[in-house]
Amino acid sequence: METSTEEKLRHLLKNKKILGIAAVILLIVGSILGYVHYRHTPKYTLSLIQDAVKSHDWETFSRHVDMDMLTSSTYDQVADYFFSNDQDLQDSPFARNLVQGMVISLKPSVVESM
Repeated sequence: METSTEEKLRHLLKNKKILGIAAVILLIVGSILGYVHYRHTPKYTLSLIQDAVKSHDWETFSRHVDMDMLTSSTYDQVADYFFSNDQDLQDSPFARNLVQGMVISLKPSVVESM
């Protein structure tokens, strides 16, 4: 009877070791997958951009920020604000069309120079 109890105890300890090893492996795999997932979140990217700005690291900043699109969008927003708030341009369609044409034609060179 004692040998049967010893065998059960050994079997139980063997199962505990296997379960312990499996738990450690699952923990490691879960940690790796969690880190890989975190690296693809906006929060991670924003923290990289913030660190790049603080350290004046242009390469990292430009890797994560589309400067051409940002400059182009800002140019459009400034032009829209200018056209919607300038009373002289709103009163004169000819002047408005002339200035809009100039602003549109200058956009590529302004965006490129920025």
